[in-house]
Order: sequence, then C-alpha cells, then structure tokens
Amino acid sequence: MSTIMFDSSFTQFKLEYPEKKLAIGACKSSEDISAGGHLWRIDCYPRGEINELNGEYVSVFLKLLSNSKNVKVIFEAFVIDRDGRPSLSCKEVFKALPTR
Repeated sequence: MSTIMFDSSFTQFKLEYPEKKLAIGACKSSEDISAGGHLWRIDCYPRGEINELNGEYVSVFLKLLSNSKNVKVIFEAFVIDRDGRPSLSCKEVFKALPTR
C-alpha cells in the first residue's frame, strides 16, 4: 500500500544586488522549507553553476534534505528584477534528478 500526500508551499528567496561579486559556482541557500512532510532547501547560483556559460545565467535547484525515497515534486521558480517586475528573459530548463 502506498501513501499519496499532496501539499503546497510558497517561499520567497531574495538575493541582494550586486551578486556579480560572487564567483561562478558560488551558492546562496535558503533556510530549510517544510512542505509535503519533507524538508527542502533552495540552492541558487546567481552567476551559474558552471564556468562554460561565463556567469550569464542563474541556476536554481530545489534540494530534498529529508532522508526520503521516491518523492515527486512540482517546483516553479520566478525571477523578479530589482523593481519587482517579472524578468522577460527567463528560460525554464528542468531536470528531474533521482533522490538519494
């Protein structure tokens, strides 16, 4: 028998400008987030995770902190500019990574 749990959560993760001082691959992390009976954290790389993209892109990951297996999640991230407007240059690329 399997258990199905549905839950939703909203959190705001704010980066202060100028983040250009951070190195490519440097991570800013959120506080732990509780949703769906699991603990999560947002890991954000303001200048990207890898050098090949020259720091031109933001990388955002949702990390499962709970020791759980076979967890499914829908994760949406929105980028807002300094004036509170949604960024028009966002491109969504999602990869589903297996849990531990």
